[in-house]
Amino acid sequence: MIYSKREGIDPRDWLKQANFPSNWKELDLQQWIADRLRSQGYNLKEGVWMNLPGGGRGQADIVLYDNNKPWQVLEIKKLINREGVLLGTNQARAYTEVLGATEQPLLIGLAPWSEKEYWSGKNAINLSAHNEVGIIYLNEDERWFPSPVPGETVAQTQVERGDNFINQCKPLIYQLINSLLSSCCNLINQGVNKLTWKQKAIAIITLCFISFLLSWSQGSKVFNSFSENTIESNCKCP
Repeated sequence: MIYSKREGIDPRDWLKQANFPSNWKELDLQQWIADRLRSQGYNLKEGVWMNLPGGGRGQADIVLYDNNKPWQVLEIKKLINREGVLLGTNQARAYTEVLGATEQPLLIGLAPWSEKEYWSGKNAINLSAHNEVGIIYLNEDERWFPSPVPGETVAQTQVERGDNFINQCKPLIYQLINSLLSSCCNLINQGVNKLTWKQKAIAIITLCFISFLLSWSQGSKVFNSFSENTIESNCKCP
């Protein structure tokens, strides 16, 4: 079966970026989400117990409060697969009704890395949620990404170091060229006829070297200009 393209980053990469242990549990994810929300200034409680209609007790994973009143219920599942959707949406709706929370409840978790399991969960959302429960895939929502994708920062740093090295070398190259030109002019002023064969050889070698440096410098500018134009044309949005 051919599946549609998925959004966001791989859930396993998300877990690595968030520094989750290999044997992570649902409670680890709940605590990570709670800490993230607290850092943004939300008032919340974890593991809120309540009496359910018809007997029994239930525990909401995270409850957000506004003016000390329940505002929104967050139900956390490790993976938002079919089982997680059916169980999580029912829990979120029930806890919201009992607590009297005014905001739409949310089911939050990671997308399964199995394509079959992922799309099975998507179908379950369409059948059971009915827009009563919001669904958040942590690895598909940029607001919940733990950190930049590994490699981008390193690559950017390497490019910056290369640019800095080139910029540092440019003054030295220009100084060398000016020095060689000055020496060459002095030799010319002395008169070509008065030069010894050694001085003539030095003058010829110097001129050849200057010509090479100027050609290299001009070629680098052309190459850089071509590279910049190519990058800009490739990065333009359609």
